[in-house]
Amino acid sequence: MFKAFQKDYAEVEKPELNVSFGWTINPVSSFPLWIFFGPGYTGIGEFVDKNGDRYVGEEEEEGVESYDTTDDSDDNNPTFKIYSAISPEVGLLGKIGPIVLRYTFQYRFAISKEYEDKIKSTRHVFGIGFCF
Repeated sequence: MFKAFQKDYAEVEKPELNVSFGWTINPVSSFPLWIFFGPGYTGIGEFVDKNGDRYVGEEEEEGVESYDTTDDSDDNNPTFKIYSAISPEVGLLGKIGPIVLRYTFQYRFAISKEYEDKIKSTRHVFGIGFCF
């Protein structure tokens, strides 16, 4: 997301933001394994040109770096578009001492038909963290 804020077109492919909330259940209290589930939101960003197509920076088009930033016309300034989806998720969380391992499965429902080919319908995420 930080590269998107910096408008670094060459390094930003599709920044993604996920926000979710939900419930956690420990089915067997003597075993450190939890099941979690809940609704969420997914936003995927992309720089687009004036026609709505993915923006390819001048460096990528020509294959030569250009340091001329004096041309500030609207044709050369892409816009940042966010594609949105509702993304319910379910997963497993295991605790080993203070370390937590997490697996999440998301199913994504694009908010608009035009977003369906911009957002993958499923996502698998593995994570590690600390628990107090």
